[in-house]
Amino acid sequence: YLVCLMNSKFFGIYKNIFLNVTVHLTTGDAKEFPIIIPTKDQLKQFEDIFNRAYEIQKNKFEGKISEEEADGKLQEVQEILDILVEQMYMGD
Repeated sequence: YLVCLMNSKFFGIYKNIFLNVTVHLTTGDAKEFPIIIPTKDQLKQFEDIFNRAYEIQKNKFEGKISEEEADGKLQEVQEILDILVEQMYMGD
């Protein structure tokens, strides 16, 4: 869940505006992120997103799909992740 949050656009923007405008994220910065405790359904959605991204990367590194194909699939996963995080933090 936390890996997904940290990889969302929402948290990237939040970090740059409110915490640290450098490209580095420190453990001190990470402690300042507001974490919403997800419902069981939300947690399952994040788990599915993580597993999809993991499988895409695994297939890329095993040579089963090209880097370009992986990038396209990962972009789709990113869009789903960003929508889910935005809904959690900004409301429907």
